[in-house]
Formats: sequence, structure tokens, C-alpha cells
Amino acid sequence: MNDDAIWRTAAAVMAVDVDGVTELRLKHANGQEGVLSAEDILKGHMRVIDRRTLEVSIYESVEEMVSDGWLPGDAGTYTTSH
Repeated sequence: MNDDAIWRTAAAVMAVDVDGVTELRLKHANGQEGVLSAEDILKGHMRVIDRRTLEVSIYESVEEMVSDGWLPGDAGTYTTSH
């Protein structure tokens, strides 16, 4: 597991509490796209929802989520409610 990937993902997760941000977009190593809602993050839940299949994956920690292949997406990582 890459410590830099864990640090970058944890920083992105912590930054989601910025006003107006509703979700953190994620990309899986296999190409899947997912989202982690700001509401779930604020409640301490690592619940990734696959954008295509709507499959839900629940993780105990950022490290576990990164280990499974989920990382913050590229440009446009955050979606705002504005």
C-alpha cells in the first residue's frame, strides 16, 4: 500500500467539509467511478457508491478504501450544490 496515496486520499476526505461540497468523486484502479458523500464522511462512514452499478462498498478506514483500489478522481474531484 502506498503511503502517499493514503495521505492524499485522507486529505481529500477531510477537505469535503468545505461549504457547498456534496461528494468526493473517486476512481477505482479497475476504472470504476464512485462517490463518497459529504454526509457519510461527516458521520464517519466510508461508504463508496459505484456511479454506474450503484453497488455500495463500506470500509472501516481510508487505508482500507485505498487498499481496495479507490483513490480521489482527477480534475473535478468535488461536486458542489451550487
